[in-house]
Amino acid sequence: MLWTLSCSKLADFSGNQQDSKLEEVILSWNKLYLELDRYTEGYYPPVSARNFAYISLAAFEGSNFSLKQSNNLDNYLHGLVLPKCEMKCNLDAAVVLNSTYASSFRLFFPTAPQEHFNKINELEDKLFMSINSGLTREVVIDSRKFGESISKAVYLWSSEDLVGHEAFNNIYDSGSVLSGRRDSWSIPSDPSRRSILPNWGKARSFILTIKDVSVRPPIPYSEDPGSDMYKEALALYTMSMPLSIENQWIAEFWSDDHRGITFSPPARWVSIANQLVEKSPLTPQKLVEFYLNLGMALCDASIICWEAKYKYARERPQTYINRVIHKNWKSFHESPHFPSYPSGHAIFGGAASVILTNYFGENYKFKDNSHINRKEFNGRPRSFNSFREMAIENAYSRNAMGVHTKNDCEEGLRLGFEIGNKISKLHLSFNDLVLAE
Repeated sequence: MLWTLSCSKLADFSGNQQDSKLEEVILSWNKLYLELDRYTEGYYPPVSARNFAYISLAAFEGSNFSLKQSNNLDNYLHGLVLPKCEMKCNLDAAVVLNSTYASSFRLFFPTAPQEHFNKINELEDKLFMSINSGLTREVVIDSRKFGESISKAVYLWSSEDLVGHEAFNNIYDSGSVLSGRRDSWSIPSDPSRRSILPNWGKARSFILTIKDVSVRPPIPYSEDPGSDMYKEALALYTMSMPLSIENQWIAEFWSDDHRGITFSPPARWVSIANQLVEKSPLTPQKLVEFYLNLGMALCDASIICWEAKYKYARERPQTYINRVIHKNWKSFHESPHFPSYPSGHAIFGGAASVILTNYFGENYKFKDNSHINRKEFNGRPRSFNSFREMAIENAYSRNAMGVHTKNDCEEGLRLGFEIGNKISKLHLSFNDLVLAE
């Protein structure tokens, strides 16, 4: 998958000045990702998780051009063919990486509103002015072209995934009919509920598929007041009458599913990652590695989660409560248009929290400012003693909001932890790589 440069002189990561340039490029683009994710139509959680992973892969490879082929990703990314550098010239690492990000954003956000799409060009130019000092015209041109070629190679590989590639163009499948069971999320009497990404479970993953994890079935369906199903629904209903101020804050703080108002649930963990990176001592090598690990965990979690969702087709709590407990009850937030079990928020948080823990520590105290100063909802920062604690509260928030049962949230969180741990065992690291001779 990787290759050795034939350049007369290698451009590497060494030097504090070069490190500073690379860090600026990496963080700036990941900050812009949040804005584009927020405003681009069709970037629902699975699409967002996948696009972030592919962009992070391109950035990783764009940073990796001066290294020999010894990366254990070769065993997973079958079919990815990256360009060889045959130019008898020097390349600048920061310009290559900036070009890789810019080209990737154009390719993976083609439908972004024009005012936001323009920010891709603006950021590329702004960063270029900051990093191009002392470079010859030839180096700049070759570096930019090479960065573009990396992003196009990754995009071409993406296009081979017929389910996941550009799925933002076909989010809804009105022809998808789930079983007509009384306990099913979608029943014949409700044809207006179009399915969001019902085939996402067939998208190509990076590392893990549903066969690699232990997905448990939901608790048995029952309307018997003595059953676990009924007890969970009653507990949710009781908690909402009324919902406490603290639970309202938790529910709103973690909602992240208001299209055009907030970024998506996977992007929330990119927001958290960006805040950590701003204060972290991670090298540029570790930064691109970190974002790629996070992206792969989120992407594979989305595929596993959605396959389980449509396999079990468990209805949302409001549907059950309206039929069995109180016909006029409403959840604190409108339920998303896809099945309930397991919780996507919970699985994303579980997977991401393991990746964050691996890089920043098990007991990392952190205040999340993702929604600071927001006026539309209570985004006042909340403080945590660990990333695991964050993931647990994130999962609980969906129960407090009324859109998931306890069983949905607990299984999503358990699966997320399992996915994060399995991805982490890949040990993707620049430490395992050596500079080409």
